[in-house]
Amino acid sequence: MLLFTGGKLMKRDYYLDFLRGIAALNIIIIHTAFWSGEGYVPTIIKNLTLLLDVPFFFFLSGWSSTYSKSIRRLNGLAEIQKKYIFFLIIYTLLLSIFSKEDISALNFIYNLFYINNINSKLFPVVMGSIWFMPVYFTVSCIFIFIENYLEKQTSNLKYLYLLIFFFIGFIYTQLGYNFFNISINILFYSFFYTLGIISRNYKVDKLIKLVIIIVIDILLIIFFKHIFGIKNIVIQNLKFPPHILYLLISMISVFIAMYFKGKIVIKKSNCISKIGKNAIFYYFAQGISSSLIIFIVNKINYIWYFKFLIIVCVNIVATIIIAELLSLIYKFTINLISKFNKIKICFNLFEKDTIN
Repeated sequence: MLLFTGGKLMKRDYYLDFLRGIAALNIIIIHTAFWSGEGYVPTIIKNLTLLLDVPFFFFLSGWSSTYSKSIRRLNGLAEIQKKYIFFLIIYTLLLSIFSKEDISALNFIYNLFYINNINSKLFPVVMGSIWFMPVYFTVSCIFIFIENYLEKQTSNLKYLYLLIFFFIGFIYTQLGYNFFNISINILFYSFFYTLGIISRNYKVDKLIKLVIIIVIDILLIIFFKHIFGIKNIVIQNLKFPPHILYLLISMISVFIAMYFKGKIVIKKSNCISKIGKNAIFYYFAQGISSSLIIFIVNKINYIWYFKFLIIVCVNIVATIIIAELLSLIYKFTINLISKFNKIKICFNLFEKDTIN
């Protein structure tokens, strides 16, 4: 498959789709561990799942942004918002039918603009996941304007300066100071987005370099752990708001991805890269499936690791079914609207000819 960008035709980066697919699948594992697995999954397993978390998505988003101009990315954001509105309608219908919850029109409108969440006992994971959306839209919009400006700049180090700016801002905010009224979430995830842009032209080419970088990263984690007086690291407690330790921990997956860039060659689409290409519907779908899994977890009586494995497999299969179903209904709806608009245009033209 070819991508059109900047007047040139480029091959689609299936490795990028593959990484996004892996990340999407790991979100399912994370939410299995933290929602249905709250009572029996050990902290160390939960920590391991969070090594590949939301920062990695922002890293991949920055990387993928280098393939297209700002106007195309605006269209991409509009498409994601359309899919979100579609999902919100489906979600509201499901709540109305199965939970008999009264969803006001005003609350629905609030959700369109991420002002308020339609929380539900039936699907608690759905709105527990949606926090990602407003942050993603904000960061993406900021970078469309930033990159539009930076395109005119000739310095090869412009994105490195930007990376340093977001890192300093994050540290400054971490210490409790105000940094141009920019929230710590935006600074944190913008750092990873910028890192993704830079990574388009760079990679960790040798294993020894990867080992050295990760060892340095781990030493920094140990150093800051002692500085902040943290006895045992529980990564989930470092996420909201994001902590410097969460940044350093999240960097491990970024370095590994940069090492395997060019070493794992994916020439055509596969099942995981297809998930990555359709990641937004998988993100929505896992909220539904991870919620439903909560109701069956107590009925499975095995040793914790076997139980966790079964629940993860069931959750992944359920997510795939729901995501593909959402995608199918969305395509059908868009095609139906398109046909309706064409009929309407033809009818209007016919009406004008009749009048004339």
